[in-house]
This record gives sequence, C-alpha cells and structure tokens, in this order.
Amino acid sequence: MASDNPNNYQAYLLRLWRDDGNTPWRASLQDTRAGQLHTFASLPQLIAFIEQQTVTYNEVKHTWNKQADHTK
Repeated sequence: MASDNPNNYQAYLLRLWRDDGNTPWRASLQDTRAGQLHTFASLPQLIAFIEQQTVTYNEVKHTWNKQADHTK
C-alpha cells in the first residue's frame, strides 16, 4: 500500500448515474479523507479530473520544459 504521503495515495467514493437511458452519464467523486465532493456533467470531465489529480511532479516538469522549448 502507498505511504501516508497524500501525493501518493488518494481515495474517492465514485457515484455514477443518468436520468434515463437517453441522457449522458454523470458522476461524483467524494474524497474519503476530507469529504470534499466533486461533481461532473460527463465521464470525460471525470477522467480529466482524475488525470489532473494524479499527475506527478516529473510529468509537470517535462510538460513545462516542452512548452519552454516551443517559445524559443
């Protein structure tokens, strides 16, 4: 199991629902530690949030370096 470092472990309660068979799925994530609730109108928004929450420092640094290279 991951260490107690909050950067290495995250736990959420995931809820998925839709109003009927013709509407998009919606979602919510509730942080199990802080209780904070995040809601999403679509599954792509949910996935984007999870990706954002799990980006590592090295990935961010790599992206910044690539962006800096393009501005030269």
